Amino acid sequence: MKYVKWNDALKVNNPDIDKQHQKLFKLINEVYKAIDENKSNETTKTTIDEMENYINTHFTLEET
Repeated sequence: MKYVKWNDALKVNNPDIDKQHQKLFKLINEVYKAIDENKSNETTKTTIDEMENYINTHFTLEET
């Protein structure tokens, strides 16, 4: 499975937002890795839940 890769072309030139976007990429890759390595459904769900919480926080901050 291919993972997503952060690169400078994705920067929005706001260090806080860029750092958050990088964390989102990391979380997405953790989900891919859990699936790729046939981790338990519970492990995968925990990672997805973490990503969902972070996305909600991120978009709230971005909208502010």
